[in-house]
Amino acid sequence: MVKSSNITSHQTSGIIEYARLEIDTLIITGRISTAKNYTTVTKSFGKWLGSDIIPTRIDNTLLLRYASYLTTERHLCRNSISFHMRILKVLITKSLSKYGIHPAADLFDHIYTGADSTRRRAIPESILIELNNMNIESAGMNLARDTFMMSFYTRGMAFIDLAQLRWRDLTPDLSEISYVRHKTSKRIHMSVEPCLRALLDKYGPGKNDTYILPWLSPTNQLNTNDAYREYKTAINTYNRALRDISTMLSVRCGRHIQLTSYVARHSWASAARHLGIPIAVISAGLGHSSERTTEIYLSRIETSQVDIANRLILSKFN
Repeated sequence: MVKSSNITSHQTSGIIEYARLEIDTLIITGRISTAKNYTTVTKSFGKWLGSDIIPTRIDNTLLLRYASYLTTERHLCRNSISFHMRILKVLITKSLSKYGIHPAADLFDHIYTGADSTRRRAIPESILIELNNMNIESAGMNLARDTFMMSFYTRGMAFIDLAQLRWRDLTPDLSEISYVRHKTSKRIHMSVEPCLRALLDKYGPGKNDTYILPWLSPTNQLNTNDAYREYKTAINTYNRALRDISTMLSVRCGRHIQLTSYVARHSWASAARHLGIPIAVISAGLGHSSERTTEIYLSRIETSQVDIANRLILSKFN
């Protein structure tokens, strides 16, 4: 179960109890989305167990049985099962670390914790140029198109970070952006290319504390359930508008095109690959198969290298 443990059952809380404490901490620190993910997995695992269990009693056989339950009774796909198992792995590891012990090396043997490749999401530069030049009369769709292009211009910035990007995150001359990525809490720096500057000029500049794009109310910090619900409404509205734009774009280009909040991110990476930019630099914009790998690469790349790559990718848009 675990490497040489000398703790007894009364010395540690159950994994469900521990998870609830973690969820409370996540909510207090504003990580509402992660808290909801932990809640989903904790409820599922707790319901299957029927009662709590101390982490030292969790072994590979029990986890294999749970994975089988998710497959045969819940009918979850491999990626969804992996999602549950990755969160369980974090909770088990963190709960045991309080007592200076580590999970057994074989605890997750034969249990999938990776991510299957999904269908290709990227769209070519020619379509992006067509999208950028489209005359869109609807204010909501116009905002969605600008948000999509801004994501592409900012090396695939996620919607949650774009929606929370404030004018104070830019230098006074609007030449550089510095923001903390929501998912990893890592500070990201980048130069502002002319095409991005044009969009910034369109929406501002505004006051330091105001958001650049009008998706969220000025006071939203994503640290309460109400604030998180507002964010979920915003991203759903964004994706609905992108579906409508996709229909228009498909007619204009004579081919099926599907835009989502992730497509700009994948398209930036695809454009980088076509230019022969090293995969380590591309990972700074999109990431490899795991967030951990992405951050390892990010830590080794100078900001100037990524800016040069972005300048090459955006040369047709400037």
